[in-house]
Amino acid sequence: MKDRNPNKLLDEKEMRAFAMTADGASLIEIAAEMGLSTKTVGTLMKSVKTKLSVENPADITKLAIRYGVTTTDPKTRS
Repeated sequence: MKDRNPNKLLDEKEMRAFAMTADGASLIEIAAEMGLSTKTVGTLMKSVKTKLSVENPADITKLAIRYGVTTTDPKTRS
């Protein structure tokens, strides 16, 4: 099975965008926080999805929780 550990596969910008996506941030919010264009963030996230073999934000959140990249706990969401 392919190791999908984001800590090993992603660079610093990709990791930040990955973590923010896992915590529910939108593309626009990520772009504003990182000082990048939404197009650049979209490209970053495409790279993240390819490297980690994920397709959607739910998969990103699950992977982030598994590897301790986010403190988001789905059980505590309202």
